[in-house]
Amino acid sequence: VASVNGVSRIIGTIEVITGLLLLLSYWSPYAGLAGGLMASVTFILTLSFLFTTTNTISRVDGFILPDAFILKDIIALGVSWTVLTE
Repeated sequence: VASVNGVSRIIGTIEVITGLLLLLSYWSPYAGLAGGLMASVTFILTLSFLFTTTNTISRVDGFILPDAFILKDIIALGVSWTVLTE
């Protein structure tokens, strides 16, 4: 069983590798495919917080809105899918 610090380092490493692969997608379609898939999985997992965590959705002037932390992941998921289709 890893410590909180250990798990945090693993997640951070995966995020840095994902970002580098997305950057390399300009030159290598295979890097883009790997980075797009890794980013998509990351953001889909984060979006699952909408269903598993309380107070991630609020009502503002009658509109149902996700928390800003989750909202950015919806946009990032769209970007990762765009990289996948290129």
